[in-house]
Amino acid sequence: MGALWWAEQPADSVHPYGHSRIESIVASYVALFLIGSGICVGYEALCAWHSLAPAPEWYTFVIALLCVVVNEGLFRYSISVARATGSKSVEASAWDKRLDVFASLVVLLGLAVTLCAGPEWHAVDHIAALIVGCVILYAGGSLFWSSLQELMDRQSEPRSPG
Repeated sequence: MGALWWAEQPADSVHPYGHSRIESIVASYVALFLIGSGICVGYEALCAWHSLAPAPEWYTFVIALLCVVVNEGLFRYSISVARATGSKSVEASAWDKRLDVFASLVVLLGLAVTLCAGPEWHAVDHIAALIVGCVILYAGGSLFWSSLQELMDRQSEPRSPG
């Protein structure tokens, strides 16, 4: 929210073109946070690979399902605001919610398998965590690349003559 406020500040003597680039800077920091999160998720999944976890309670399935519904609603609202305003930082926040939706879906699948098949299927949980980690890494990398291109004033590809 601070970045949105800052981006709306008018041009001044030090910033003659305004402050709108702060949104790309914030989006790049969010992207770096996502990349770090993806690495941590993958690392934890690999470190706990041989650990047996206790069987989950049935209500964890309901909680994961509610997370999917709520975060998808937040994503849809945030992405519409981002498109209406052209805000990169709101778009970054929206995609963070979409990643939460995906993570909750993978958790939901892992819980379903573990609840139905038993704790000896614990590897499903670790595989799900690795998948979530890879998706977070991809989303963070894509967002970082997009922010970097905007900060560097990338233009469209020149057309070839003829």
